[in-house]
Amino acid sequence: MKRTPFYLMALAGAVSLLANDSIDGPPPAAETAAEAPAPQPHIGRFQLSEAGNFQLVIDTATGRVWQVNRKMGEVTMSPVHYEHADEAKTPLPDYTPPPKQKWSPVPLDPEVEAERQATAQKFVNETIHASIMTYATQVGQFPGSLAQLATNLGRSPRWQGPYINETLIDPWGNRYQYVFPGVNNPDTYDVWSLGPDGVMSTDDIGNW
Repeated sequence: MKRTPFYLMALAGAVSLLANDSIDGPPPAAETAAEAPAPQPHIGRFQLSEAGNFQLVIDTATGRVWQVNRKMGEVTMSPVHYEHADEAKTPLPDYTPPPKQKWSPVPLDPEVEAERQATAQKFVNETIHASIMTYATQVGQFPGSLAQLATNLGRSPRWQGPYINETLIDPWGNRYQYVFPGVNNPDTYDVWSLGPDGVMSTDDIGNW
């Protein structure tokens, strides 16, 4: 049984307040027909009912039932089960969501994918390399991030950028990754694209 959604808790509280009933005990029995209790309050398909000393919220569409619990002004609900003679418990009717459909990516045109691969390779090996080396020559050190190529984040008086006019987003819509000093190039830096899947994996395209 799934955890009761927050909106159902709020609904139970709202219905209970509208009913102005207490769960300390059942309402007094009507002495005459004129004093018969009014119809149970309801909001949409959710109806408040009484069972002995308890208040219940019933979903008339699915048959699900929750017991209303109040403690220190907080209203919560817990699902109710059928109880059998052998003490086994069977959940009341519950909504069974349809099976999830497996998502499969739309196959890309091989020519389009090859073009994206080539674009990423050129960026990490040529375009960004030229920008980084110019920055390192003028500022005196490698940038701490690719953003420093576009903005003087370190407020260096030697910064003469921007050093790049290209977007720092790869052909698959993800940011190019950068680290200095590099893991694959410990003397300089690593820069790479996360590739088609957008996560660190074997399809990454880097300058190594």
